[in-house]
Amino acid sequence: MSRAFLERCPRRHLVIHMDINRTIIQVDSAGQRTMEDALNGNIAANVWGRCEEEKWVAVLGPGEEGDRSGLVTFDKYVDNSYTEPPLMQELPKAERECIWRDISARRRSVVRTFTHAGQPGENYAQHVEEQRKMLTAASNCSMVPSFFQLVNTLSELNWSFTMIFRTFGHDLANVLQEWRQFLFGEHAHKPQGALLRRMKEKYVPEMTGCIFRAEDHIFFCVGPDKAAVVHHPEGVEKMSPSEVLAQLSAMPSCKEVHQTNFMQLHDQILEYTSASNNVGGIVDYYPFWAQGAERRSGGKVFPVAITSSSCVTAPVTPRFYVFFDDNIFIGEEKSIVDLRDIVTGKSITDAAIERKYCVAVNPYKATVDKEYFVDCLAGRIRLQLGEDEICID
Repeated sequence: MSRAFLERCPRRHLVIHMDINRTIIQVDSAGQRTMEDALNGNIAANVWGRCEEEKWVAVLGPGEEGDRSGLVTFDKYVDNSYTEPPLMQELPKAERECIWRDISARRRSVVRTFTHAGQPGENYAQHVEEQRKMLTAASNCSMVPSFFQLVNTLSELNWSFTMIFRTFGHDLANVLQEWRQFLFGEHAHKPQGALLRRMKEKYVPEMTGCIFRAEDHIFFCVGPDKAAVVHHPEGVEKMSPSEVLAQLSAMPSCKEVHQTNFMQLHDQILEYTSASNNVGGIVDYYPFWAQGAERRSGGKVFPVAITSSSCVTAPVTPRFYVFFDDNIFIGEEKSIVDLRDIVTGKSITDAAIERKYCVAVNPYKATVDKEYFVDCLAGRIRLQLGEDEICID
């Protein structure tokens, strides 16, 4: 059904931002979660229950239909139990980051054993094994089958795309290595279609880089496949842009650094990935997100051409966009993606607009359903085409 819809769609260039941890691989180096932790967490996000006498009691499991009124998933229940303390945002950034790391660790310690014996989700342990079988069916394969189904579908449709892997963690190099194995046919999943064949024939090593955010400043460093490293002198809360540029320029493998903004970053990312067959990776800056207690304003910048070209003087190239991430919460302040309009640079918090471009990935479904990403992509393109019908240029 989704493929049939995609076959009928206009072939605008597709810009895909693909989170790594708990989206296409079921570990989370940034969140310090092993595969076992992640698989339990995936089920905790798919079991709904109610609070009874200060305890959470399961009611509906993965895939079970029923009235969810008044119910909450276990992972959401845990998040609500360990929250940001009052006045945290008034503390120095180092203290904010420390407090949030402690809160995150408390949440992880509860969720990671969700299906263990004696725990609230023990009756759903079979779904952990269901995921494990999918992930271990092939050796030397850490990425979920639904990811390869997505890129093979696009390749078979000869649909040009930019793939930008995004992460707060340390897994970018490993993911790009697995991508290369796939592209060259050295992987359990084999490349299909003309587009991937051309990528192989004209192969160029994937571009990598990192983003550093502090206050209202954004820096894009081309070259590293690790997170930005900037040291603040003791007692210094804010550093000048020139000091940040100097430290980023000194990072190993740094080729160039740009002090940028939300409007410029869009073109810079597309230009830098175009040098490597439109595939690359970016390591985002976790401390800035943690210091803000995981508010979207400190998250992964997602610049999109949202404003209709009839509303601006300069032409805007029509493209499709999508950001896949398990930590997206549509319309909520606590989210991981900072959606920005490239024309105005403004943050987009309207849920209806955000839903057109962002996919709140369900890691359990992404693991067990090989059509998951294709279906999600079709849904977002359908919404974006609907927007074009309303905002006629």
